[in-house]
Order: sequence, then C-alpha cells, then structure tokens
Amino acid sequence: HEAFAVKTVQSTRPVAAGVPFSAADFSSEALGVYRAADGKRLLSVVVGSPSSSRDGFALAPDGSQLAVLNRDQIQLYSVPQK
Repeated sequence: HEAFAVKTVQSTRPVAAGVPFSAADFSSEALGVYRAADGKRLLSVVVGSPSSSRDGFALAPDGSQLAVLNRDQIQLYSVPQK
C-alpha cells in the first residue's frame, strides 16, 4: 500500500512573499493521506494546535497509521485502505 501525506498550515495573519514568519503564527494545519496509485484521499485530519516542528507528522511505512504531533501530544489515526 503505497501512500503519501501532505501537510498545509493556516496562518493567523496574511503572509507576504519574502517576509519572515514564525510557527507561532500558525492557527491550524490540515493533513491528507493519499494513495499513490490514483491520488485518492484516504484520510483528512485538521489540527487546531499545530506543532512548531517543521514536519510534525509521520506516516507508517505500510501506510496504515498517521502520527500527528500536536503542541503537547502525539495523536494516532488509522488510515482506511479503500
């Protein structure tokens, strides 16, 4: 089961090109797990307290679970395979 994860973040303020910003500006993040063969979204997760880590998430090698680092805890999500 080949899958990949994508993370996008939302900012509390507009971010102009070339202007520095910090992780403290992030209000939420959305993660999606997609099947590589056809791009079908298998899981979508929105986190209201994103981690200041650049990555902050890990997909199990077999694509069966997604671990997401919240500011103070790690949450595990099962990824449906169909």
